[in-house]
Formats: sequence, structure tokens, C-alpha cells
Amino acid sequence: MRSIKELHELLDKSLEVSRIQYIRFNKRMRKLNIELATQRQKHEDELAALKQKNEDELAKLKKETEKKTKELESLFTGQWGKLIESLVEGDLVNLLQQKGIDVTQTSTNLTYQKNGESAEFDIIALNGTEMVVVEVKTTLHAKHVEHFRKRMEIFKTLFPIYKNYKIYAAMAFLRQESHSAKRAENVGFFVIKATGKSATILNNPDFKPLFF
Repeated sequence: MRSIKELHELLDKSLEVSRIQYIRFNKRMRKLNIELATQRQKHEDELAALKQKNEDELAKLKKETEKKTKELESLFTGQWGKLIESLVEGDLVNLLQQKGIDVTQTSTNLTYQKNGESAEFDIIALNGTEMVVVEVKTTLHAKHVEHFRKRMEIFKTLFPIYKNYKIYAAMAFLRQESHSAKRAENVGFFVIKATGKSATILNNPDFKPLFF
């Protein structure tokens, strides 16, 4: 039979073994926690990189889509503009002659280019002494009226060959916003609406056109 001293020694040894095992267990747990944290961070970094890549690809796709949409809109608007120009030009001489302006010929895309500056006027109708300059818009807005008025004020400066002409202005459109046609008439412009296969002047019978 073991003595009390021997039992104490056995207990102490058992406690020491348990302490050592506990220390080793804690070390393994800390190592495992570090490995888990490392793996978690690695996965988070991979997810973040994948998310950023997807966002970059999505942003690139969105930019390309917007570019193509703008190109299509520009093409669509350009084609509409050419169609309206064709409709207006085809009736322009007769319409103006009915208003007492005896023009006899028309041309399109009168262009000014000099010293890096440029300007373009959609349609002109003229005879030897009078001219009507026409701005064509798919949709006429009020801001277009003011912009065109400013361009007309320098028309003879841009084209001194017409300095002795009596020059009128007209705005032609398919649609209008915010009573912009009335605004154009109030400025003194002829107002021409493309309708179906032709065009018509909308000005009141007592309209007095502005000339430059």
C-alpha cells in the first residue's frame, strides 16, 4: 500500500502532465486560430478581388453600352434631321413665295470655317436680293430660338458675300416643347412645321418677319 507521500507525488506528476497537455492544447488552438484567420482573410481578399473585377467589368460594359446608345441616338437624330430638311426644302420656295418673298432656289448645309471656328446653316433659300436662312430641328426647344438668333446676328459677318441681301430667318421642326414655336414667331422668325410628306408655315396672317 502506497504512502500518502507517494500519492501526493503521483498527484503532482498527474497535474504536471495535465498542465503540459493544456499548454500544448492551447498552442495548437492558437495555431489553428491563426490558420483559420489566415484562410478567412485569404477568402475575403479573393472575394473582394472578384467583386472589384466584376464591378470593373460591369462599369466597362455600362460605359460601352452608353457609348453605343449615344451613337445610335445620334444616328437616329441625324437621319430624322435629314428627312425633315428634305421635307422642308422641297416646299420651301412655294411656302415663302406665298408670303411675298420671291426666292427661286435653295441649297443645304451652308458652312463657315476659318481660324478654327466653324458654323453651319441647314437650308438657305434666295434670289438676287433676298435670302431666308432656315434652322431645322427634330424637336424645337426655346433655347434653340435664342441660339439661332445670336447666330443670325453675325451671319453677314461670316458671309460678307451676302452683306447687301435682305435676310430673313426661319425655324423648321417636327415637334416642339414649351410653346417654342410661338417664341420663335415672337422673335420675328418664320415658323415651319414638317407635316406628313410636306411642310407648312404656322405664322399668323399679320406676322411681320424680322430681317437682318
